[in-house]
Amino acid sequence: MVISSPSNELVKRARALRTRKGRERTGMFVVEGSRAIATVVAAGAAVDVVLTVPDFDEPRLARLPVRRETITAELLATLTDEVSPPGCLALVASP
Repeated sequence: MVISSPSNELVKRARALRTRKGRERTGMFVVEGSRAIATVVAAGAAVDVVLTVPDFDEPRLARLPVRRETITAELLATLTDEVSPPGCLALVASP
């Protein structure tokens, strides 16, 4: 199932992490890109969920023991400040 609603709970949580207040309140932050996500997992960080676009195929992420959800590219673009979003982002617990 592809998440396409801006009112989805995961989308709301990810959007809240765009602000300092949201990050401090939840104790989480966003990591963008498959290499960065793989690095935080290897470092032992607690990854809550990885959001990817439907056509995102990255073997590095497929091997990771993390929960993955699919989200539309348009919705993912609203959750990042990147001009060209990497196609994936993760919600990670702060150390």
